[in-house]
Amino acid sequence: MVKIVKYFLFLVFICSVFQLIRPAEVYAAANSVVTFNSISLYWSSGSTGDCEVNYRMLGSSTWKEGYPLWFDSRNGECRGSLVNLIPNTTYEIHLASDNDSTNLIVTTWNDNYPVDPNKIHYLDASSSNTLTVSDSGTSNGYSIYTPEPGKSITIDVQNSQNYVVNVNASYVIIRGLKLVGGIYGVVYLNPDVHDVVIENNELSNWGTGANFQGAIFGGGNYSQTNPNLKRIIIQRNKIFNPRFSSNDWSTGHPSGPQGIVLFNSGGNHIIRYNEIYSDNGNYYNDILGAGANFQTQCGNLSQCTGFPGPDTDIYGNYLANCWDDAIEADGQGRNVRIWENYIEKTYVKISHAGNYIGPLYIFRNVSGSADKGSGQTGGDNFTKGGEGGGRVYIFHNTTLQPNGVTGGILDSGGDMSNVVTRNNIFQIRSIYWNSIRDSGGIQNYDIDYDFYNGKIILNNVDYVPLHSLKFTDPDFATQNFDRANGLGSFYLSPTSGGYDKAIVLPNFNGGYTGLAPDMGAHEAGTSPMEFGIGAYQDQSPTTITPTPLPIPGDANGDGEVDGADYVIWLTHYNQNVTGPANGDFNNSGVVDGADYIIWLNNFQTV
Repeated sequence: MVKIVKYFLFLVFICSVFQLIRPAEVYAAANSVVTFNSISLYWSSGSTGDCEVNYRMLGSSTWKEGYPLWFDSRNGECRGSLVNLIPNTTYEIHLASDNDSTNLIVTTWNDNYPVDPNKIHYLDASSSNTLTVSDSGTSNGYSIYTPEPGKSITIDVQNSQNYVVNVNASYVIIRGLKLVGGIYGVVYLNPDVHDVVIENNELSNWGTGANFQGAIFGGGNYSQTNPNLKRIIIQRNKIFNPRFSSNDWSTGHPSGPQGIVLFNSGGNHIIRYNEIYSDNGNYYNDILGAGANFQTQCGNLSQCTGFPGPDTDIYGNYLANCWDDAIEADGQGRNVRIWENYIEKTYVKISHAGNYIGPLYIFRNVSGSADKGSGQTGGDNFTKGGEGGGRVYIFHNTTLQPNGVTGGILDSGGDMSNVVTRNNIFQIRSIYWNSIRDSGGIQNYDIDYDFYNGKIILNNVDYVPLHSLKFTDPDFATQNFDRANGLGSFYLSPTSGGYDKAIVLPNFNGGYTGLAPDMGAHEAGTSPMEFGIGAYQDQSPTTITPTPLPIPGDANGDGEVDGADYVIWLTHYNQNVTGPANGDFNNSGVVDGADYIIWLNNFQTV
């Protein structure tokens, strides 16, 4: 009887695929790439303009509006992101263009990782030898390297070995270790590893003083591309005190240690809730960055991924003490999202000097003090832009004074184009300096609805945006950052000219408390912003709960392979999504016939 049922289901499969293929002549395929809180969307619909996006939790009757997907006329594709989403949640997404529409059902990542009970590697003693991580897990059960319960483990290679941890396995978790030393770095990620979680560790005292020696170092060298280096999750780590310092600008461009280096990778990374700083006097070159910034440095636009790689989220971090860029997001910038970071004691906060593909989203970040060199305050800009032509969105950021940045958004490394600003507070050190400047002649930007005190120069001409507001004093109700607990309050007073004066940006500021959103990163009437290793979590000890291995073909995780799982497979057929929850049972990155065979072979398994 089971054979008859499976034969019938195979016929259903053939008919389903035929039905899926037929609409492709009318409806173009849309693809998605997910993270915990975001979904990247890609759609070649034949559109001639931006595409509309609406979304809702699966089963909800209420649609929400997303920010429009940018239409890139260079390749005829609508691209963009949904943000502020909930982990481990299934969303229904509707896309519409001027001549087409399509739907997707997509599930965000679950941030509770399944652990294979047979792959728990407890470390029971401190060591002075490199830890080699070589036991791969699977998407259904990670391998984990962590101290034995109740123990504190330090691995200090005493600067005698290249790295403290050498990761040569995928689907692994490295948790709760004190990692010290390393000639070149602390944690090395080989170019072909993927799905690695580095969390709740302390990393310190590495390097020889040369550039691109990251505490966490992934990939090969400056010109090498590493497309298989994907889905690296770096969270709640304390990275501090490199052994040597970068030079400052008084002797030329800084060159020295970095916090996190991921060279020209495949992307889809998460860098969140880390504290990366130095209190021993040794400054970083860049804190986050790596790879070729400009197309001329790598020759091929498709390989010029730079840092951090596509479909990546960087948020909730505390970043301090570097002589150049805190975040050097130069390269493709394809659906890269940078939000809610607190950045101080750096020269530039965020660089997007080579953004070739886009869109890049920079929103709700807070800029503290700025440094230019030893004993010199002032630094440079909040962001620096440049060549590339990819779309950049800069929304709801706040720059603080005193001793803060000398500029808001300024061009560097070429003409700055395709930048859209909304609802930012650009408080710079002098009203005679530039809140926004582009000295090039491209004039392909949309600068408006900001709150600022300096000058705006576009194409070397003074520019007054139609709807922006200028201030002498932004009038904060509070602008306090408590470094000890990572809490910050930066909201405006009701008497401020920017209070309730921001415009609504779908999916970016819907939770406002007044008549309209406020300018800047922090909405009045909301809880303090949180940054660093304790942000947005309780402080209970981390425990390891081995997860029973799931049944192949069980997409919804109910313990049974049935028709509901088939519907999930069918909904995602021919989409570039990853993981069993989306019907990708073999984790190939695309839902296809091979996944159907896995479902069929396990049909009615309980």
